[in-house]
Amino acid sequence: MSYPRFDEVWNDLSDTMEKQAVVYTLSDNKPNRVVSIGDAGLEVITERSFPESRPVPKSMFKKAWNYLIHHGQPSQTTLLKYLKVMRSAFVIAALSRLQYVHYDTDPVVIHLGAFDEKKYQPKPSGQETKKAKQTSAPQKAIMVATSCGKGKRDGIWPACQLYKSPRIKALCNRITDYPFYILSSEYGLVRRDKRIETYDRVMDQERADYLAPQVGSVIKNYDFVVYFKGGARQTYVQCMKLASDKYKVPIAFVGHRNMGDINEIHNVVDALLERNVARLNIGSLKLHNFAEDQEDALHDPPSEKRLEREDFAGVVDALTKLGQRITTDYRNGKITLFADSPEADRYLFGHPLAYLIGVISDYGVRAEKAWSLPYRLSKRLGHLDIYSIATMKTGELSKIMKGEPSLHRFPTEVARYIILASQKVVEEFHGKPENIWWPKKTSEGIYKTLIKFAGIGQKKASMAVNLLVNFLDLEVDDLEKIDVSNDVHVRRLFQKLGISKSRKEKDILQGARRLCPSYPGILDLPAWYVGKYYCRPSNPACNSCPLNAVCPN
Repeated sequence: MSYPRFDEVWNDLSDTMEKQAVVYTLSDNKPNRVVSIGDAGLEVITERSFPESRPVPKSMFKKAWNYLIHHGQPSQTTLLKYLKVMRSAFVIAALSRLQYVHYDTDPVVIHLGAFDEKKYQPKPSGQETKKAKQTSAPQKAIMVATSCGKGKRDGIWPACQLYKSPRIKALCNRITDYPFYILSSEYGLVRRDKRIETYDRVMDQERADYLAPQVGSVIKNYDFVVYFKGGARQTYVQCMKLASDKYKVPIAFVGHRNMGDINEIHNVVDALLERNVARLNIGSLKLHNFAEDQEDALHDPPSEKRLEREDFAGVVDALTKLGQRITTDYRNGKITLFADSPEADRYLFGHPLAYLIGVISDYGVRAEKAWSLPYRLSKRLGHLDIYSIATMKTGELSKIMKGEPSLHRFPTEVARYIILASQKVVEEFHGKPENIWWPKKTSEGIYKTLIKFAGIGQKKASMAVNLLVNFLDLEVDDLEKIDVSNDVHVRRLFQKLGISKSRKEKDILQGARRLCPSYPGILDLPAWYVGKYYCRPSNPACNSCPLNAVCPN
């Protein structure tokens, strides 16, 4: 069955809201007065916010609608806990106003009713039909799956909650626009929200053979399967391949170790939908059961116009101006750029050791959490004294960092890096981290010094030098030696703009050097900013993107 597209749902919802200005929540009958409707979402006045209005972004409705058509019957808890829809009660109540969305109250869930398919699938005629056949391809149905985890909770839980694996938790948070399944060694392929009981069974080859028919009965309903391997047993992959071979459903396997390439999931999905895998540069990607004609089509070069060399002047100009504006706004206190609070943000550049610790901590967690770590750690220790930290034991500092809430996903490892860095600064720089970059030194020299610290590689070292130039007015004579950082957001944006031909580090660095030979790193901050906040792997904010006018996509 073909469901209404979200833009059609949004139009229907907008019409409904105009006729019904007050929406009552289904759980506790609280009023929400709709005061405005626009392309970005709704403005609502609640009992708590009165007389001020509060925004309800359009993206929240899109997440709820995608879950509804792919998984069925979302509850307020599901939307809030898994999809981070913070106004879940209002979103569910608003969607229930649509003629084709029904609801139950015990518990409060919504589900699809009957709707007029002809209304939402108008048949083009004449030249439009001919043009559509020439330029468009049917939308492909794609599901994402991964293997189960060893650690489990006791009792009966939804599959996403039963397993303690951080891999499964990360995928549940990331995969919201497509059906997501977990391959259980006990139950086979189960939906993320299916309630299952804890078990103790290993996926051996005999079990893989047994479950293959059940797996096949699920994947046969899809055109493609994207399977995140992680570090699971090879027998899970064999089970998927057996099912794929029987029903001839192509599978794209991706991922290595536990979380390796997990951020590439959406890129693989997008490439399959665009029928262009050639643009991907993912070492762990393996295609299984793709027919020769499918693989040829998937590896065809992209059809959209890519930027020519002379067109890059506009891109460089837009990125440079954006970088200047971000720096100015940050210096004037208009934005919080790194940490999760203004206090933590300002602490970074006011304390050299805090800055060094922030650079070291920037991995494995959200950037905001990593850059807030120095400020939070200073509050727990009561100081940020480099000599005291240098004499601490790893276990001692790790225990402090593990307190609620934990300061980092890898507290023991980060604690070790912080202690080693403190000891190195005490021994080699007279206990003053600022001696790493002051007095005046070359950017190349600072980079080579930073990269010798445990926990700092190319990405962090390049980023650190760039930030020193931008926010601490560090003067160096060799700006041409400062590269962009090999960051996931920078890589994604560079490839989409056509600056680099792949996501390999050497291509990213060469692309920046080619466009800005006098200072390649000037592109780093604005490229990271656009990649993080606008050019996202899923649901990119193209219309509001600062590069909209110069982007080829």
